[in-house]
Amino acid sequence: MVNLFKQLLSFIKLGRLFASPGSFIRSTVDSYEDVDLTENLTLDTIDLVLAINENSVIAASNLATKKNALTIIDLNHLPNENSQQNPRFKAALNTADLVFSANRKLATALEIDYNRHITISRHVQERKVQSKYIDLKKVFHLIDDTQLIIFDAKICHPFLSKPYDLLKHNLTFIASILAQLPHQTHVIVTGSLAESKIFDKHKNTFDKHNCATRVHFYIENLEAIKYQINYSNIDIALLLGDQEGHTPNQYYKYLHEQVAIFSTEFADANQLVTSANIGKVFKGTNCDEWITAILTFLQLSQNKRDIYKKALNQQKQQINSQRETQHFINSIINIITATAKTDRLSAVIVDLSKNQITNRTHDIGYMLVEQDIHVSILAPYLPVIHGPQCSNIEYIKVS
Repeated sequence: MVNLFKQLLSFIKLGRLFASPGSFIRSTVDSYEDVDLTENLTLDTIDLVLAINENSVIAASNLATKKNALTIIDLNHLPNENSQQNPRFKAALNTADLVFSANRKLATALEIDYNRHITISRHVQERKVQSKYIDLKKVFHLIDDTQLIIFDAKICHPFLSKPYDLLKHNLTFIASILAQLPHQTHVIVTGSLAESKIFDKHKNTFDKHNCATRVHFYIENLEAIKYQINYSNIDIALLLGDQEGHTPNQYYKYLHEQVAIFSTEFADANQLVTSANIGKVFKGTNCDEWITAILTFLQLSQNKRDIYKKALNQQKQQINSQRETQHFINSIINIITATAKTDRLSAVIVDLSKNQITNRTHDIGYMLVEQDIHVSILAPYLPVIHGPQCSNIEYIKVS
């Protein structure tokens, strides 16, 4: 009843449901290291405690010690210098039963720093096949011969200090490129309402480059528009940004849709793009280099385009949510097997991220529930409205 009452109080604040994470500032706790996570727990016995990202590591480790549970740590970027120098943080990583990293670059760095094996678990979200799609050429009244380049402007790495400055920089770079591409080439920028506002604010950049009529913003995931984009009409997908330390979520999105990827460098880019022969990775943002590569690709024959499609399909078979989920679950089952426990397992996911509960927390929760594991999630910020998959997950607010 206490948890239900707290959720009702959260529901009253409906304004937050429609606001972007960057449109308001929430008060945050500087550190949750010494918070007692057992306070609101309804479980007497806990088998697994999972810490999502560095803010959760120490508190989750303390909880696991109190409950005599296995500790699993999941990191999607290299911990900051303060965490790395914190003896309690280092001890938690050294003694954890299992540590996951989001990419090989991160795993290598952690293996060097902590002298232990790190298991790679890519953060791949499930993308279902839709029965209906939206044709962007029809949405923006473009002729069939129009060539389309798409750029997902959504900021998926909130640990950046000034994420919208990065978006401004990316839009300026795109304008510089588009101005020198043929007039039949258009750019579709996608994102949420928050990115749309930033795009409108800086649209004069495209005016200055005389290409404003060839760039269009499409707001994804509106309640009124429930159909996904028809990516068969898209020629190239762009990945831009300060992302060397992690693998952007957009990579998996475009791989699923089998669109050639042109990207700045990111973690594991050589393995995920260059070696896979599904696009091109650039060391910087030299406009001439990008323009030459884009023009060369757009002029390829259909036979050579089909070679890219085949390579994209092969890579998609290797990296997808089903395979990654199985790998994640198998890694956990391997450490559980040693305990010889036969009763139903219980897991607590600790996500003490500032300002929001992460998608990774939800994804792991769904994966564990599908294995008939009882799941509780401890977090400072809870979803106002729970999706259907959350019905078997207990959310508990940490304060």
